[in-house]
Amino acid sequence: MTAPLASREVAIIGAGPAGATLAYELLQGGLKPLILDKAVFPRIKVCAGGLTIKALKFLPPDLGPVLEDEIRRVQLSFNLSHAFTKAWHQPLLYTVERQRFDAFLMDRVRQAGGEFGDGERLEKITAGPGDSSTLVTSRRLITARVVVGADGARSIVARGAGLQPVDFWHLGLQMEVPRKPRGKERLGVHRHDLYGPGDHGRRLCLGLSPWRGPHHRGGGPCAQGPELKRYHARLLSHLGRGEQSFPLAAHLVPHRVTSGPS
Repeated sequence: MTAPLASREVAIIGAGPAGATLAYELLQGGLKPLILDKAVFPRIKVCAGGLTIKALKFLPPDLGPVLEDEIRRVQLSFNLSHAFTKAWHQPLLYTVERQRFDAFLMDRVRQAGGEFGDGERLEKITAGPGDSSTLVTSRRLITARVVVGADGARSIVARGAGLQPVDFWHLGLQMEVPRKPRGKERLGVHRHDLYGPGDHGRRLCLGLSPWRGPHHRGGGPCAQGPELKRYHARLLSHLGRGEQSFPLAAHLVPHRVTSGPS
C-alpha cells in the first residue's frame, strides 16, 4: 500500500552522475529536490567507467578519492589484429569504479541537504493535478511541479512524456577480472568493443557490443548473444586470460538516430 500524498517542487528520477550533479546544482541555487532511484546505494553498475576531460568540467573538482587511473594512450585494432597505439601528452580520460563514484556524488548531495529515496522505484507518472505531475512509487504517491528523467535509456519518465529516447538496441556484455601487476596488462580498445576495456585500479573491466547500424539484419539483441560470447572468449585469450572463468553480465545498449525530442 502506498503512503499518503507528498508534495515536492522538483523530483529527479535516477541518481546516477546526471541526476546527482543536477541535484547538487539545484541545492546550490536554493532548491531542495527529491532524488529517487530504484537501487539501494552503493550499487553495482554495469559500465566501463571512463570520464572524458569534457565530462570532468561538469563534475565537482574534488573527485580525487574516486579517480582510479589516468589514460593517455589507446590501442585500436580490427578483429584483434592490425593493432596500433595512439598516445597524447595530456590525459584522454580518467577511470572510475561506478559503485564508488556514484555513491561519492550522492553522498555530496546528502551533505548539501538533498533528500534521497534510494531503493524507491518509480512505477507510474501521470499529468496533474494542475501544472504538477503525480508519481506513483514503490513507497508512496508524490506530486511535483518539475520532474526530471535521469533514469537512463529505458526511462519511465520519457515514456510517460510520450518521448522516444531510443531507436534500437544492442546487447552488451561486461566482465570484471582481477588486474595484473602494473606494466604487465595489455590494455586496448578493440574494433568490436564500443566502450572497453577500462582500468579500475584493482580490476580490469572488459565490455563489448556488436558494431552494427539500425538496419543490420543479423537479428535482435537475443540473437547477438552467442556471437558476443564467442568474441568475448577470443578477447580474454588475446589478453592472456583465456584459462580463467569470471562472471559475465549482460545489458542492453541504447542507440538513437532520430533527431528531435520524439
